[in-house]
Amino acid sequence: MENLSKPSSEEKTALKWFNTHFLEKHLQNYFNDKQLSVASFDINSGSGKRDNFASALFRLNVVISNDSNCSSTKILKLIVKTNLEASGCLSQAISDFDIYGKEIEFYRDIAPQIQNSLKKLNENFPLTAIAYGVDTAETVMLLEDLVESGYRLTSVHEGFDVDGAKLVLKRIATFHAITAILQQENPNIFNNFKYGMVTRHTDSYNTFYTTGLEIIIEITSNWPEFTVYTEKLKKLRETLIEKARCTFDIKPQHFNTLIHGDIWINNLMLKFKKKPTELEIEDVILIDFQYTCWNSPANDLQFFFNSSLKESLRPNCFDELIEYYHQQLVTFLKRLTYKKSIPTLEEFKAQFYERSFYGFIASCFEQPAMTSEETEEADMRSLLGVDEKSMNYKRSIYRSPKVQDKLRKLIPIYDRMGLFN
Repeated sequence: MENLSKPSSEEKTALKWFNTHFLEKHLQNYFNDKQLSVASFDINSGSGKRDNFASALFRLNVVISNDSNCSSTKILKLIVKTNLEASGCLSQAISDFDIYGKEIEFYRDIAPQIQNSLKKLNENFPLTAIAYGVDTAETVMLLEDLVESGYRLTSVHEGFDVDGAKLVLKRIATFHAITAILQQENPNIFNNFKYGMVTRHTDSYNTFYTTGLEIIIEITSNWPEFTVYTEKLKKLRETLIEKARCTFDIKPQHFNTLIHGDIWINNLMLKFKKKPTELEIEDVILIDFQYTCWNSPANDLQFFFNSSLKESLRPNCFDELIEYYHQQLVTFLKRLTYKKSIPTLEEFKAQFYERSFYGFIASCFEQPAMTSEETEEADMRSLLGVDEKSMNYKRSIYRSPKVQDKLRKLIPIYDRMGLFN
């Protein structure tokens, strides 16, 4: 998020419509001030390739004034998020998941209601960035630059400790509780948020999982002590996609709500308070709502636990963290007067562990890609591709000693859980 280089030629293409008139229209609407004018603006690239696989991010400094002579001005710092031109399998995936349309609708219609709910609860923490404007025609969002308020991304190689994880879980529980209430008040509010990262709606991401499994099998085939596991992984070829899809099947008897759908360390903006000998997380804001969907909140926890915790906590601290999350969820649901059945701790634990196969997907497929080195090949096209270049890139991910150490640790655990049966 600290990259301030000028936009590349590909990014300039994505910004060909961006001008003063566009900014004035949206900022006048947000501030409800028709006299507001844009004196000038400067735009720079806002992220690395891995920070946002399917979008273009830019940092925007806007000089605005609300008098005709521009005698009094102030600088507004924003993030511009828009689509990148895509082709082939990536274009199909973007269309199938409607990731841009869904995120625009979230920031336009859902995020303001979430913030209003927080105000009613007298909670003074934000859950999302402010949206200064969204534009469906140009597929763009003008968002608050959270860095200006002291938030930042942390390294994808840094996992959360228990205290940090609990703060994230409190924010996730608040998000889940509020959106459950929004659906209680308006049953149709999330009609366009049907599909998560794993779905029966499309096969667009299947190659990412099937090729990942083949590479894992290639690796474990060279480990004599893993012969039993390798044979089970080979049999998993037949059921991998179905098992993954089952984790996202809606079960009406379970507690369901709007889930973030992609909760990992790079989609969490953190504010730190300095202590004498260490940094302590003070606040967390959720970003990137492209895979937000109506589903079991257990899937958010499975993804977060298996992608973003310190290795020493997986899976040893899962029960402790589930209990903390459940406590927070119940508290906020009761404060918001939730009228439906609230799951007991044991019911929610069962809901979580029923979806353990999604934990396998998160830790053995998603996390290796998330934490890979940022190279020219590190993009969504390569992750979805099956050509030689894409396969070589994916093999390079799994050649990492850290990734292989995780496979050695986790595959036996998942086997004992019966996930490969």
